[in-house]
Amino acid sequence: MCWSSLFTPQAISYRIKMGFPHEKVLMSVGVQKMINAKSAGVMFTLDPTTGDLSRIVIEANWGLGEAIVSGSVNPDRFIVDKVMLE
Repeated sequence: MCWSSLFTPQAISYRIKMGFPHEKVLMSVGVQKMINAKSAGVMFTLDPTTGDLSRIVIEANWGLGEAIVSGSVNPDRFIVDKVMLE
């Protein structure tokens, strides 16, 4: 399931838009114990829209993070400048 997510139309379009070569993309999977979360999110260590390395982007919503990953919700978005930590 994780490996196949590299080949969704959204993932392929994103790589084309950002100029990432498909053959150089790697997959990493972390396994964690699931808890009954009130809220969850996804953090990117660079801006996934612009590729800006100076920004951290956090997308969060109420409930489980799956809703964010699947694109079924419009999450709250927080952008943090890595230098200023704001």
